[in-house]
Amino acid sequence: MAKVTVGMPVYNGGALFERALLSVLDQSCREIVVFISDNCSSDETQSICEKYAAIDSRIIYHRQIENIGANRNFDFVLHAAKTEFFMYVAADDFISGNYVEDNLLFLLENEDYIASTCPVRFSTGETDSSIVGDATVSADDPYQRALSVLTYGNANGRFYSLYRRELICTWVFNSQGFVGGDVFFVFAALLKGKMNRVSSGFIELGRDGMSTQADFYVRFSKTYLNYIAPFHEYALAVMVLLKDAPISARIHALKFFTVLNLRTSAARLLTYLKMYKVSRLLKRKILG
Repeated sequence: MAKVTVGMPVYNGGALFERALLSVLDQSCREIVVFISDNCSSDETQSICEKYAAIDSRIIYHRQIENIGANRNFDFVLHAAKTEFFMYVAADDFISGNYVEDNLLFLLENEDYIASTCPVRFSTGETDSSIVGDATVSADDPYQRALSVLTYGNANGRFYSLYRRELICTWVFNSQGFVGGDVFFVFAALLKGKMNRVSSGFIELGRDGMSTQADFYVRFSKTYLNYIAPFHEYALAVMVLLKDAPISARIHALKFFTVLNLRTSAARLLTYLKMYKVSRLLKRKILG
C-alpha cells in the first residue's frame, strides 16, 4: 500500500514536465501515488500525461476544465491526497531516484520531524545551503524554528520536502495569495515540527518559476500599499501565528519585515526609474 503521494500541479509544462514526471516514476520506492492536476494546458502536457497514465497505474491524471489559477491547482493536488505522506514536484523540477525512499525512511524513524528533503540545487548550478534554503531546522523551540526562515536573500528550498500529510492537509494556498506565501507555508509547518535534510540524493529546482518573472511583484500589486510594503500581507499572517510567542520573537519578526519591505520597495522604485530613463532615451532616439 502506497505511503506517499507526489502531487504535480502543471500548466503548459511540455518537455520539462515529462522530465520531471519520469524522475518521479523512476523512484526506488515504487509504492507511490502520482497525482497530476493539469490546469487546462494548451500544449502537449495532456498527451504526455495520458501516455504515461496508460502504462503506469500509479498515475492519477485530472485535467481541469478551465484554468483555476496556480494556487488553487496546488490546493487541488494536496487536498486530493489520502496517503500518510505528501510532497510536491513542480513541472520543471527533477528528483534523484532515491529521493522518496531516503526521506520516507528518515520520517518513519523520527516522529518529531514534520518534513525531510534531499540537498537542494538549482538548474543554474547553485548548491550552497545558505542560498537555496534547505538546511536542517532541529531546534526544540517551535518559534525559534519558524523564525529561522525569516532571512534575506535565500530561496525557499524546503518547500518541496516530503511532509507528514495530516499536518499540512488543511492548508489553502488560494487564501494565502500574497508575496511570500510559499515561505509562510514553511513557517507554519515549522511551528508543528522540525525539518530535515538528508545527506544523500538531490532535488533540482527549475529557475523559471513565478518569482523569477519580470512582472512578479506587479501580479500581487492589488493596492497602493502593495507598492509601498510588498510583504505586508505576509507580515500580518506571520504576526497572527506569533500572537502567543514571546515578545522577543514578535519584535524579531517586526524588525525583519520592516527592513524587508523597505529594501524591496526601494529596489522596485530604482527599477521603475531605470525603466523610465531607458524609455525616455529610446523615445528621443526613435522620435527625435
